[in-house]
Amino acid sequence: MNVQLAKEVALAKLQFPLVAELKYDGVRAYIVVKSDFYVAKTRNNKVIHLRRTPQLALLPDGVYDCEITLDSGKVTDRTKVSGLINSAIHNGDIDESLLAFNVFDYLSLDDAFTETCTKPYSVRREELVGRLDGSHDSIRLANAIEIANLQQLQATYDGAILLGYEGLILKHPTSPYVFKRTKHWAKMKETKTADLKCIDYEPGQGKYDGMIGSLLCQGIVEGQFVEVSVGSGMTDADRAADFSVYRNKVIEVKYNTVIQDRLGSTPSLFLPRFVAVRFDK
Repeated sequence: MNVQLAKEVALAKLQFPLVAELKYDGVRAYIVVKSDFYVAKTRNNKVIHLRRTPQLALLPDGVYDCEITLDSGKVTDRTKVSGLINSAIHNGDIDESLLAFNVFDYLSLDDAFTETCTKPYSVRREELVGRLDGSHDSIRLANAIEIANLQQLQATYDGAILLGYEGLILKHPTSPYVFKRTKHWAKMKETKTADLKCIDYEPGQGKYDGMIGSLLCQGIVEGQFVEVSVGSGMTDADRAADFSVYRNKVIEVKYNTVIQDRLGSTPSLFLPRFVAVRFDK
């Protein structure tokens, strides 16, 4: 079958609530199970010859969409797991005990092979939970969390990156499974950097009273003049510093995309995060 793929979308246009799944860095695959028989295939429908993972055959009948990783599923494991799967595709004998199957979607056999599935993601996720009993460490339910707003999304994304994952896949609870690349699934992994001049700051409030709340920065990004308030990513020590540390300095800022600020005509940045003062610039 053709698996559903995530699209690059304008993250600023996301509608909440949504579900954020960890973006595991491995090999996309799907497992077909029927009557104690199973076969694993890549997203391009190449057979992955697995001989020593009988626990897959014990799953209830259906198609399990997953990412095959090593134990952690983090970016650092990408090269090794790709090599193992490539060897298995070519009928090589690999150590399958190293593999983990992070399952994030479930389809009935009929839905998969007619490529027609109208069940919303929330229902498919519930069916998947009911089919994975947790008895096998290598077959795991992919980590997911409900996201209510942009602030929670940013915190979840930052946490995933801090733990060493590639990012997030964002899904709408009501979306069907479509067998192609679709905006129903959005990737949140690309992080760009920009060097901006700090021209002012906004005072902190609450626990940051008397400190710097955020830095007002501006400059040219992707051919556009942008102005953005950057507070996320600053430590307590960063905020406690005198503003002279930042005034007219170049600030390195991580961001996801250039957006039109709703409150003004000047473009801004989506999910800006403070990185450092570039004293070398």
